Amino acid sequence: MDTYRKELESKLNTLLEKTIDAEKRYLKTADNSKHSDLKTLFAKKSKERLEQALKLEKTALNKYEKVLGDVGLPPTTSTILTKQNNIILANLETVKVLADVD
Repeated sequence: MDTYRKELESKLNTLLEKTIDAEKRYLKTADNSKHSDLKTLFAKKSKERLEQALKLEKTALNKYEKVLGDVGLPPTTSTILTKQNNIILANLETVKVLADVD
């Protein structure tokens, strides 16, 4: 299961990196645009990217919390899922800081 945790962490980090990269591209495009409507559009798109990342992280976190709340979960499984849950929580907090939202 340690391999699964590492794969999950890697996938979530990759998703987060792609989201942040897209946000940066949208912001750069907005900054470089001479047309005010394009500036507004690309600034909006950059914010939407971080909002999407937040939604994905929250969904994953909710799923883990539901499973962790199940009665009768073996201790080893609970430990593994708790570690994975903490990774997702840390990713969520990172996205929140970057997006400057709650």
